Amino acid sequence: MVILNTNLGSLIVQSNLNKSTNSLNTAIERMTTGFKINHAKDNAANYSIVKNMSVDLSSYDVALDNVMPGSNIIDTALSSLGLVTEHLQRIRELAEQAANGTYGADSLNAIQSEINARAAEIKRVMTNTEYNGIKLFEIGAELETKRVVNQTAFQAGETYYLKTSEDLVKLQDLVNGGASTRDVTFEVVSDINMQGVDFRGIGVDNNFQGTFNGNNYKISNLTINTTEGSVGLFASTYVAEINSVVLVDCDITGSKKDTAALAGTVQHTNINNCYVSGLVSGSDTVGAIVASLGSGCNVNSCYAACDVIGWKYVGGFVGITSGRI
Repeated sequence: MVILNTNLGSLIVQSNLNKSTNSLNTAIERMTTGFKINHAKDNAANYSIVKNMSVDLSSYDVALDNVMPGSNIIDTALSSLGLVTEHLQRIRELAEQAANGTYGADSLNAIQSEINARAAEIKRVMTNTEYNGIKLFEIGAELETKRVVNQTAFQAGETYYLKTSEDLVKLQDLVNGGASTRDVTFEVVSDINMQGVDFRGIGVDNNFQGTFNGNNYKISNLTINTTEGSVGLFASTYVAEINSVVLVDCDITGSKKDTAALAGTVQHTNINNCYVSGLVSGSDTVGAIVASLGSGCNVNSCYAACDVIGWKYVGGFVGITSGRI
């Protein structure tokens, strides 16, 4: 006689208990995590979406953390600038006070002593303000020591700053006089008005070979009228970079070779994000951005709004090219 040691009712109860336990565990897990989907078995498609969203949220958390130090840097800078503003206001008050004509020499000397002390404090604040070892006003200090107008030659690997029309003319004279610009960077740090300035062009007698960053500051009213060789803000370049130069209301006239607003003759040069407006007129190869674009050259994301006049090779953007636009 065969006896099966089986209790069918007990097995059914155990199966139902297991199902209830699993459902209870799932409910507790969802209550604990706050998420309906915790495993791929809950919903495979939505689980993949949730994981991708979790990755994005983690990135946003890091971005938020990065914003906080930036905010702290700004707060530090604003605090120092507020202190500088207070000193400047007091200096102005002292200047107005000294101008009333009722003070003697000793009183004026005392006023001047306070002005000198406050000016020294302003310089100290601007020089020493830093956040986590980063000098917040370092560019201002560099501008004092590395102005183009104070140079007789350029050092490779260095950066020089152009703030005025005199700086731009000095750069022109040094390059045309034979100064090497190879591996040298030039930065425009303010709008420059060339109204009434006698300008020939950078690289008339010697190629410009460095990096020139206009930083989208305006160089306005540039006027060149010459019978020399190539004509433009840069007469000729070789192995150079010209970035973010804005020429507004220029008047460029050449009567010999390549004539353009930005650059006359360029070779192995990259020109990026530049804009020109005004009038360009020549009797040979004429273009608004570049007259003759040689091999190994690239012109990217530039815009021209010029009247262009010529009779041989003439283009509203580039006169003649074997490079890439």
